[in-house]
Amino acid sequence: MRPKTILCLLLMLAMLFSIAACTKKPAETTAASTTQTTKEQETTATTEPTSPYPTYLNLDAYYPLVNEGEDITIKVATTQADGYGTSNPDDYWFFAWIQQKMNLTFEIEMIQGSAWAERKPLMFAGGDLPDLMLCMGLTTSDLVTYGESNKQLLEWSPYVNEELTPELSAWFEYYPKLRASVSCAGGGLYSLPNSARPSDLGGTAARYFINSTWLQEAGIDAPGTLDEFIDMLRAFKELYPDSIPMGGGYGSDSTATASSAPNPCYAIFNALGYITNDPYGLSPAIREDKVVIPAADVNYREFLETMKTLYDEELVSKDLFTTDLTQFNALALEDKFGAMGYVPYLCLPETWGEWESLSPLTSDISSTKQWYNSDFFSTGHYCISADTKFPELLVRLGSWFFSDDGNVFAWGGPQAGSDETLGMCGGWFIDKDKLFRQQDVLDGKYPNNWEYYLNECYPNGGFAGIGNTSGFSLENQETFYNIKWERGGYPEYARPLITTNGDNFFRISQLEKLSDYVTAGYPTKVFFDAETNNRISDLATVINSYVRAETAKFITGTRSLNEFDSYLTELENLGMSEYLKYYVDYYEAYKAKLG
Repeated sequence: MRPKTILCLLLMLAMLFSIAACTKKPAETTAASTTQTTKEQETTATTEPTSPYPTYLNLDAYYPLVNEGEDITIKVATTQADGYGTSNPDDYWFFAWIQQKMNLTFEIEMIQGSAWAERKPLMFAGGDLPDLMLCMGLTTSDLVTYGESNKQLLEWSPYVNEELTPELSAWFEYYPKLRASVSCAGGGLYSLPNSARPSDLGGTAARYFINSTWLQEAGIDAPGTLDEFIDMLRAFKELYPDSIPMGGGYGSDSTATASSAPNPCYAIFNALGYITNDPYGLSPAIREDKVVIPAADVNYREFLETMKTLYDEELVSKDLFTTDLTQFNALALEDKFGAMGYVPYLCLPETWGEWESLSPLTSDISSTKQWYNSDFFSTGHYCISADTKFPELLVRLGSWFFSDDGNVFAWGGPQAGSDETLGMCGGWFIDKDKLFRQQDVLDGKYPNNWEYYLNECYPNGGFAGIGNTSGFSLENQETFYNIKWERGGYPEYARPLITTNGDNFFRISQLEKLSDYVTAGYPTKVFFDAETNNRISDLATVINSYVRAETAKFITGTRSLNEFDSYLTELENLGMSEYLKYYVDYYEAYKAKLG
């Protein structure tokens, strides 16, 4: 073959290979592209965020709380008031309504209130707790023991956020003190708290009232100092010689009981600068930014001297240390009092409108006007087992109690005429006088709202210690705004305008007289472990009994006030420094939690 022919054949072969190569290349590129796309899809699927919460849980609304098609059963334990209702939990409106509304199934055990104290340690010792404990009234010591120490109760902190618990988170943000007040010393949160209305001073402020009719008759103004207060009592005594100008009783027991007469001594402690609601001076108080036990403070002598003056001049009853509640009420009805540490309408059904709140007093040793206002929080009534399979669900249900619906349905029941009654009860309404009424009470089925609640709606009378129980709404923060009145047809409702009943009247008087002076005292909720709590209790038993006995002696004159320094020494020998130190240390830790 000639060289030219061979060259042509080689060129043709080269072209064929070139064409073949060009034909294969697009196919290889497509395969590579497909592989890359698949890997990108896999990466996207892997990195796309997934919800940390169970798929059965509805995070968009509460109705239903559990998504349709899911079946969740929650074991619930709750207390039942002795002598009310039935033994069948399904007979109570609230349990029937919430299960239907939220697509939940409750397996409920109701424990008689009188049996709970004995049952509680057995329940926790058994180790098989229900998922949810409702209205069981666990104490702060219980929360420390069973929550912080034993880890039997769920710690809420990891679950509290805007997505899972929007209402609870909003309340914690609005009231930073709320979370600090209901958390253990280590910061753990083992119960859903309760919050009342901070502006409703009738629910949280110390209560002390003076007879405004007597003031007018005596031709004097309301007092502003301790000296003026004493002069007012003297004017009342001169006006009415048979009167007891400062009504009430101190009691001879080591502790106050339900049958004790209201103690009238708060006004004196207030004037001496103690921020406290304890008229016996036995509880930790704040004075000049320090924690003190008033009855062990050097200024307690001023209190004793003042009370001895009142006793000697018969401005308090000579039966101050024996008067009980029955005797107090009888004397009030006889119009014997000019001042008292008691809500007027509770003992004066016809003349409560003749009384007004006392304004803060000052004295020679305290020039600042202040008035005790307690924490408006409680805890221990909604607790979750640490072993529950449904922590997110139960924490979210707890948040619902802080919603406007939670306030209405958990503390008042269904509205009359609505489908929410389920045909099980009459429901509530606001009448033409803008008063809150229950239809079943109006129809004579029950004598009062309380018995209606206990028999028809809630085995424990309502969820007073859970969520928002004030009627206050974060959406409407006007003073005395109330969700129920809004829903009941009175959106313009303002409680201070309604003074036709004694309950509103005293609250309005306190609002007018005290709003500018209310001051937080020592925390009402303290979280000590069981050992510390027992030690404090032992010390308090001895100290309180001694203080009350010696106070009576000083006031009646059977022990000279010249022995006051000896009295303080005797208290020290009973362990007062140790007793006080527990409260001082706790207060420092509490302030640290507040930031």
